[in-house]
Amino acid sequence: MKAGRRRIHEDEAKVLYEGSDPNTLVQYFKDQTLAQVAGVAGRVALPVEGKGVLSNRISACLMEHLNAAGVPTHFIRRLNMREQLVRNSERLPFWLRIHNYATAGFAETFGLESGTALPRAIVEYYLRPTAEANSTAKAEVHSALISDEHITAFNWATTWEMDEIFHLALRINDFLSGFCLGAGLRLSRVDLSFGRLWEEDHTAIVLVDEITPDSCRLWDLRSNRPLLPELPDTPAAVGSVSSHQGGKVVELATSSKAPPTGTAESRNSNTARLYQHLYREVAQRFGVLTDAETLAHDDSETLFPMAREEAGQNAESTQEAKSDTGGVVLPMRRDLRRLSPRLRRSRKAEDSPEGEPS
Repeated sequence: MKAGRRRIHEDEAKVLYEGSDPNTLVQYFKDQTLAQVAGVAGRVALPVEGKGVLSNRISACLMEHLNAAGVPTHFIRRLNMREQLVRNSERLPFWLRIHNYATAGFAETFGLESGTALPRAIVEYYLRPTAEANSTAKAEVHSALISDEHITAFNWATTWEMDEIFHLALRINDFLSGFCLGAGLRLSRVDLSFGRLWEEDHTAIVLVDEITPDSCRLWDLRSNRPLLPELPDTPAAVGSVSSHQGGKVVELATSSKAPPTGTAESRNSNTARLYQHLYREVAQRFGVLTDAETLAHDDSETLFPMAREEAGQNAESTQEAKSDTGGVVLPMRRDLRRLSPRLRRSRKAEDSPEGEPS
């Protein structure tokens, strides 16, 4: 991280600096994450050693594949261990959450068993909190679940942009689901942010921010269990800090309702270790760690006894999933043909066979 650069934006996970070109920014990943710790309301900012390096590699890998697949993103290239060069775009004041399976709070809200496959991908919109929303209470208010009617009514995005965002979100979700499947993982949920890129006399909608384990909820295919045990959302935590950062946190989980044991320091340390394992596990499965790096970090038997109880099975499931699917799978589900409610209404109004979706 070079001194003297102008800081554009900072949150718990990243810092954005101005780039050498007026149309670019440098995105720096920090060794920190927002986590839900047993016995603590809301989310806690925890240091996680090496997290920034792995986040940078994971996000760069996924963004590169999306660019190659024709999905517009702000990503240009990875600069070094912790930094990426990205396009300078105008981030929209809302973010999306796509549910593929019912997990945690979603499952509880709708009375579903955790891990239940949904009939189709469900897209939700959340208002990004203002800079003044620093407290948990304020973040809870300003991170409200909203509809596309709110977005267009308040001119946060045009009707055309909403249709573009909706279809891009489904396309990205479809790609990521296939990519995770090839790595022996199941994408239960993903959070996405979009921005407006100005190109001469017109604008384009692009994927911005990051795609890392912070913005996803991942399950292991073989064991049918989350990579991190899940904690049910508590009233004090729902929509607070996790929403404050666009949901950039993988909530921990446990089926036990017993009071937390140990000191706050030990609980924070254990949680940070679980997150450290998560990043290493995902990076290894996605192939962004070399063999030497994998061996150097393979201290799971002593460092992560809880999270790695099925370490041998995980390796086997990855190979089996890849052999069954021929490597990385890019399924084209019928979700891609769905229309947003607004576009569907306009097409019905046209009452023309040519206007009906194929």
